[in-house]
Amino acid sequence: MLTIIFLIILSLLFFSKIIIQSIFLIHRLQQLGYQNMKFLKWLEGKQYRSILNWNLFELVISLLIINFFRFRPVNIQLYKYITSTIMIIVFVWKVIHPFLAGWIGPRAVVKKKLVYTARVKRLFISLSIVTILSLLFVFLFTATPFNEFTLSTPAFFRFNVFILLLSVITPILVIAANIINIPVERLIHFYYFKKAKSKLKKTNIINIGITGSFGKTSTKFFISTILSQHFKTLVTPHSFNTPMGISKVINEESSLSDYDYFVAEMGADHNHDIAVLCRLVKLQYGILTAIGSQHLETFGSLENIIQTKFEILTHLDSQGVGIFNYDNPIIRENLNNFQISAPLYSYSVDPENADKVHIYAKDIHHTRDGLQFAAVYQGETLTIKTALLGYHNAQNLLAAILLGKII
Repeated sequence: MLTIIFLIILSLLFFSKIIIQSIFLIHRLQQLGYQNMKFLKWLEGKQYRSILNWNLFELVISLLIINFFRFRPVNIQLYKYITSTIMIIVFVWKVIHPFLAGWIGPRAVVKKKLVYTARVKRLFISLSIVTILSLLFVFLFTATPFNEFTLSTPAFFRFNVFILLLSVITPILVIAANIINIPVERLIHFYYFKKAKSKLKKTNIINIGITGSFGKTSTKFFISTILSQHFKTLVTPHSFNTPMGISKVINEESSLSDYDYFVAEMGADHNHDIAVLCRLVKLQYGILTAIGSQHLETFGSLENIIQTKFEILTHLDSQGVGIFNYDNPIIRENLNNFQISAPLYSYSVDPENADKVHIYAKDIHHTRDGLQFAAVYQGETLTIKTALLGYHNAQNLLAAILLGKII
């Protein structure tokens, strides 16, 4: 009877520990777009190392104490009580430690909280199944035959060892659950993607896409601010720059026909990500803010980054308009390597490029109130003042002003 009670208590504590630590891990996985390779790379980093060190410390100390009493000349009855007590104390500690350490709970300091989306809930369900199956495997491997398993048999020690090891490899269980969910998630993504594409196609809304290695979020904000002065404008929120994110924005709108413009930030960290987004949102205007080496580890090469970022311009038809940052050398040097049907417009913060671009900035300077410069478009000079600082904001503002003038 004591054995059964111990196994039930320890199993519940083990399951609780896996789920609690997984809140922290799934939060990170969500921030990484549910991509296992990115998650594995994060596990190698400094942030998770402290958690891993704690798990290994708990494992080693527990095994040392259990082994110490195992080889000491103590009564077998006393040994099983000592060992079972140690295991329960260890797992109680494992359950409460993430809260005390601030990994999760009210003491956790995070920029963005875990969003319990339908996908996260499905992931927790799959993780629960994986955890239960792992626990059953440990039982079958160490505790069979059950009628011979007691707290005084060698199998009891093996059971404790495997339970402790499983508690250390929680990230592997999370990855396994994420892999299991891939077919379902792809099917769901396909459904929402097609639904959003069809919904968008049925409207007369004008679509504006913005991409770049940097500057796209600020440019999106500037464009939406300018357009919203005179038009009903739908804008993708921060970080909603993936196929699922943009699909979600579109599908959640009861009537897209109420809007004149849709401004979509388009993110990319793999080959042809922008092409996928352009198939979802048929652009009338495409803006390329910059190309750099961001996400080089997932793209594999700078050439792949260039190819993917330029897709926002190559997917425009002859009726569309492309806008690019002339100051970015990678864009400028690769422009002639792509077949682009749409007319192109450019901007620069360098007055020396005045005869090469459609709008440029001059007299850029910082004041106590922020950034100030003159934007020159076809002989017209506009005085621009903003509380923001930095030349990069002058570039992003030029992109927005240029689009406003073209529209």
